[in-house]
Amino acid sequence: MSPSPRLGIDLGGTKIAAVVLGDDGREVWTMRVPTPRHDYAGTIGAIADLVRAGEEAVGATVTVGIGIP
Repeated sequence: MSPSPRLGIDLGGTKIAAVVLGDDGREVWTMRVPTPRHDYAGTIGAIADLVRAGEEAVGATVTVGIGIP
């Protein structure tokens, strides 16, 4: 059984970036969206949307890690 792809989230003040890494550690998908301003629920929603988009792009369930300042 091969490990699931890994999705990393970089949560910043102006953008949220996501990247999916394949089994070999190479980038297989990436996307950036603006960080919603003063909107906690919107920020959580944007992260969830990125995770869904990443899973759809690679056709697999991913594990997720999030980095924040």
